[in-house]
Amino acid sequence: MTKQLEQDNELRDALAEDVLNLITTLKENSLNVQKSLQSDTSRIEIVDNLLNQNLANVKKEISRVDTLFRSTSASCRANCALVTTVLAIWIAVYIVMKITPRPSS
Repeated sequence: MTKQLEQDNELRDALAEDVLNLITTLKENSLNVQKSLQSDTSRIEIVDNLLNQNLANVKKEISRVDTLFRSTSASCRANCALVTTVLAIWIAVYIVMKITPRPSS
């Protein structure tokens, strides 16, 4: 009976030591996970700040391009109107030259 009791005590001690080792490993792993999460959280905050800066820059560029497009569009229309007017005058002068007789020498 005492031999069985000694074996049970040894088994209990071995199990207690295994449980203690498992708890220690679990604690170390949870601390490592916590450190990793903190590191990831700080990286995510940095990336979020960079994304917000990029978004602000993109909005500024969109505004600048829109302004440039509006001014270019107005200038293009003005140039097209000017070319059309010159062509109309050239055609009118050509027609007048064809209609009017040449002076005889």
